[in-house]
Parts: sequence; structure tokens; C-alpha cells
Amino acid sequence: MVVNTEKLKYVTVADVQTVLTQEEKMGKKKSREKYTSKGIVGSPIKSSSKTDPGYSFRRLMNQRDAWKQGRNVVLTVPNPNDKETNKPFIRKSAREVWGDPRKQGRVM
Repeated sequence: MVVNTEKLKYVTVADVQTVLTQEEKMGKKKSREKYTSKGIVGSPIKSSSKTDPGYSFRRLMNQRDAWKQGRNVVLTVPNPNDKETNKPFIRKSAREVWGDPRKQGRVM
């Protein structure tokens, strides 16, 4: 490959600055005043919404599987204290409600 060294010898600082300013201008876009964003259309995860009929069953199965693996699962249970009307549900550990997963018998 032969490189023409005559052109390389006569490059000035002004030439380099001109090239740099042209590269900066190439990426700019005009401002658009009339465009209005349409926003997000649709939801990517529709099957896991709480309105789905199978949501509560899948959630319970996922909680049970996590409890069997020994993870810290927190359940939402009805509040046994009737006098606390501002708290109809409370959060309890699955180990308190279901017991220790290591001591449960295997059912096949």
C-alpha cells in the first residue's frame, strides 16, 4: 500500500480545526416544535397484573416454591385482631404460618 506523503506534509492547524467543526455540525438535528410524544402505548407485562384471574394462584405457587427452597417469604394474612380496623391485613413470615420447610414431609 502506497501512501502519498506529499499531502500529509502540508496539513495546517486551520485545516484540522475546519475538519473538527464540520464533524460537530454533522450530528446536530433541527429542533422540532410541532412533534408531540405519544407516550407509552400498552404494557409489556399484562399477564402478571392483579386483574388477571390466575394471578393469585400463580403468586401463591411462587411463594410456596420459594418457601420450600428456604427463602424468606412474607405472606399477607387477615388480621386476627378485630380492634385494629385500620389494618385489615398484616404481613407474617411464611415460617410462622406454614412452619419450617425442612421439617415438612414430602408428598408425591
